[in-house]
Amino acid sequence: MVNVCRARLRRRAPEPLGADAADLRGALDSVQEIVERGALRDWVWAAVERLPEPQRVAIMLRHFSTAHSYDAIADICDVPVGTVRSRLNTARKQLADELLATAATAHTDRDRLRDWTLAAGAAMLAFQRSGNPASLESVYSPEVAFRMADHVERRGRARLAAGLARDFEDGVTARVVRVIPGEHVAIAELVLENPREQPLHCPPAVTQLHYHDAGRTHRLVSHYAPRP
Repeated sequence: MVNVCRARLRRRAPEPLGADAADLRGALDSVQEIVERGALRDWVWAAVERLPEPQRVAIMLRHFSTAHSYDAIADICDVPVGTVRSRLNTARKQLADELLATAATAHTDRDRLRDWTLAAGAAMLAFQRSGNPASLESVYSPEVAFRMADHVERRGRARLAAGLARDFEDGVTARVVRVIPGEHVAIAELVLENPREQPLHCPPAVTQLHYHDAGRTHRLVSHYAPRP
């Protein structure tokens, strides 16, 4: 209850809550509003982490990433749009209880998770500059599964490095602009800049879903922003 009240007080135009239980329950039921306005609060993330993975990924993409359209989430998760809607509805209902359950508990150190996600971006930048695939060893498992623009799932860090190297050798540069860390799933958003002679080489941006364990990504799913 304390955290819900704090979330409301931080709104630009607070609305007074009524004194009866119905008004308070209405505040608790407004899960989507709480998630959107309290995205950086550790207690919200603690609740999100308790969701089953399919619902957790859908919530993370919908509320915290730029790939938030139903179509984009469906593309990333490789499911129909109807399934995305169902997962989001289920997740929001579960979050009402999870927010209450985690309000007074110890929360995960999100700085640690954020540091790991940033390290993954730094490794990609180092590989982009040097072309040395050893730069990726600390953040990708040897048998990492990955899916790129063609939606074909491949496997192997060496194969992933070879595909990235081709783009970098053509003059494409990637820049990490945002990370959304998670205990087992993290999101990285990158801007892609093409060389002048090949302005349509790559789409303008990519959202990457990193499924990770023990500090290294074991599955990578990429969703590319539509070309202008």
